[in-house]
Amino acid sequence: MTRIKYKPLLFTLALRSPYRIEQFLNELSESELDGKDLTKENIEKLYQNLIKIGMYKTNGSNADFGNLDEDSIKKRWKDQIFLEDFEAKKLVELNSPSHKEKGFSKGWSSRFHTHYEISKRLGFVEFTYQKDLEEAKNKNTEKIWENLRKNSIPVKLTETGKEFIDINTDPARKQALYTNGLMRLHRNGLIIYEKNKNRPLPLLLSALKKIIEIDDKGVSKFELLIWGYWKNNNSDELVNAIVKFREKYGPTPSRENIIDYCVNNVQGGDIARDPESITKDYVDNYFRYLHYSGLFTYRGAGRYITLNKESMNVIDYIIENHSEYIEFKNEIEYLKFLSSKDEEFLNLFTYDTETKEPTKVTNLKKWLDEFGIEVVKEEINKLGNSRAVSRNEILKNIAEPLRLEFLASLYLHHKYSECEVKPSYRVDDEGLPTGFASGVGDIEVVCSEDATLYEVTLHRDYNNQVFREIIPIDSHLTDFKESFPNATAVMIAPKIHERVAAAASIRANESGNKPIKLITINDYFV
Repeated sequence: MTRIKYKPLLFTLALRSPYRIEQFLNELSESELDGKDLTKENIEKLYQNLIKIGMYKTNGSNADFGNLDEDSIKKRWKDQIFLEDFEAKKLVELNSPSHKEKGFSKGWSSRFHTHYEISKRLGFVEFTYQKDLEEAKNKNTEKIWENLRKNSIPVKLTETGKEFIDINTDPARKQALYTNGLMRLHRNGLIIYEKNKNRPLPLLLSALKKIIEIDDKGVSKFELLIWGYWKNNNSDELVNAIVKFREKYGPTPSRENIIDYCVNNVQGGDIARDPESITKDYVDNYFRYLHYSGLFTYRGAGRYITLNKESMNVIDYIIENHSEYIEFKNEIEYLKFLSSKDEEFLNLFTYDTETKEPTKVTNLKKWLDEFGIEVVKEEINKLGNSRAVSRNEILKNIAEPLRLEFLASLYLHHKYSECEVKPSYRVDDEGLPTGFASGVGDIEVVCSEDATLYEVTLHRDYNNQVFREIIPIDSHLTDFKESFPNATAVMIAPKIHERVAAAASIRANESGNKPIKLITINDYFV
């Protein structure tokens, strides 16, 4: 058996943004796999559906489309139009991944593990190993694999996972459920094969609280790797290690400096890893998954991460009640712990819109000046292009839908500089978005007696644009008209589905509101 080693922390590279977790869980919920044995056949059925709806695309350089119309398939993926069942099935047959994970067969079974392992670690789904794992080529390995087969359990969404993906769950509650899982996550070798033993989130919160007494900026990107490599659960020792690194290398260390320090001083040896991946991919991964909790914010144009002062009550609660490292008897006991909920903690995720509104509006000008209107427009149009990727050190780490609301608010603040622009998203102490508001429209723009409700979305397909956007927007407009009787609404999306205008008209006839104006990102943000 391979000797377990110390490793740097990694949430996942398979799902670049934590926003994708909910999307993948939704498809697990809709598939025949939820509650079934984890077999190769069942997993391939799941991926047929993921490919059919474009959640997973086989469009890499080595993708094989056989005799299927490649251009047509890629266009439908881009426009969020479902493929035919036979097309999705064919793509699964032609494009089995070469990846192999322990306890899973090479191919789609191992790909399942890479996509859903993070949801497992957050307590949203339970599974262990593939039930029909093929026979190993040698006797010693076969003994191990036979034990893995025996320990396979049916894959299922937990009650926490079901609540997380429920369309009726309040956005603040979703963020709380995500953070509930993140604070429970242990590095203990039970899911990820590693020797590190700590609770990453409480460990970092405790260390950062001590570090900001020294430097309010918090920790730099490179210094965050020291936490990623950390072996134990002692925050005082972690703080000392970060301070010593600063004393030795100063404020602008090189990539080689941090890797040498982490490998030789923090862990005392590590397997060979790609320096660029460690200092870029891993760090970006930390930033995205930490920021999604709403407990962190940025300093120094995105070069530093620190605590969100608006969430100190939540941070203190985690440190006081969830810092203890727990030894679990086995993986099943650990999975039950991950999916359990601390209701007192979850209830801390409230947001006082009235008291935060001045901070939010004031910071629109600050961030507009920081980025400049041309960068704002460029970044919005990147969001409208499913293949474009942001390189901005701050924006790239904000979940795409939330980023669109933020950037649209900055654009509207520029366009209607004499008017009142009021975004609804929740903010940190820097005015950066940390989560969605609930029960209200995205952005209100009030110019004297004229008022417009702006809703921005990345959805392109009919069902999502109508049921997740048009119907709620019309409802928000009805509420908005109580203050502004002549108010109108605008929905902006990468593409407007051809049948959505008719649905908007029907909805307006039913409610008595003016029809929602529909416009594309490329047409509006110019």
